[in-house]
Amino acid sequence: ETKFLAEVEVVQSGLPCTTYRPGIVVGDSRTGETAKFDGPYFSLRAMSRLPSPGVFMKVGSGKSEINLVPVDFVVEALARLSSVASSAGKTYHLTDPHPLSVYEVEEVFARALGKSFVYTPVPMAVAKLVFAPALVQKAFGMPSQSLDYFDHPVHYDASEATADLAALGVRCPRFGDYAQRLVAFYKSKKEGQVRREAMI
Repeated sequence: ETKFLAEVEVVQSGLPCTTYRPGIVVGDSRTGETAKFDGPYFSLRAMSRLPSPGVFMKVGSGKSEINLVPVDFVVEALARLSSVASSAGKTYHLTDPHPLSVYEVEEVFARALGKSFVYTPVPMAVAKLVFAPALVQKAFGMPSQSLDYFDHPVHYDASEATADLAALGVRCPRFGDYAQRLVAFYKSKKEGQVRREAMI
């Protein structure tokens, strides 16, 4: 909501602008490095704490898209597009044009962790009740607010960004091509032990 309101203010100001809307930003696609473990990393943390073979929640249908983009893609896209005069006045969704569903991402994460789960469907309302106690959130390393990522029925139109970036030689890598690096970086760090300075 705050980002939307900021966009409204900028548009109403009459200043020339270009709007960039990144998806859920994850680690570097080449190294897996990230400055923080949040968003989809919460489910990765929960999976790493569960026994395997085991059971993992499939919140809602599991079919909703989850749009993950690596930080290096977002930075490169911003740098390239902002240097082109024709980008002025446009709105770019810096998102994956081929996003996976939440269920597919969970399967990729599980495989990368070397784990096997049976995915049990749980309605969102029930999942939020289960995760309401602070003790449960602490045990799984997953705040209840993160559940909203699991069943967010929205599709981002990346067609304009994809076309303009293709002309500049930039494309968003597919999640399956770099997920193993994200997980490897996560496993190499103790929880919370990641750098705090800005990533460049």
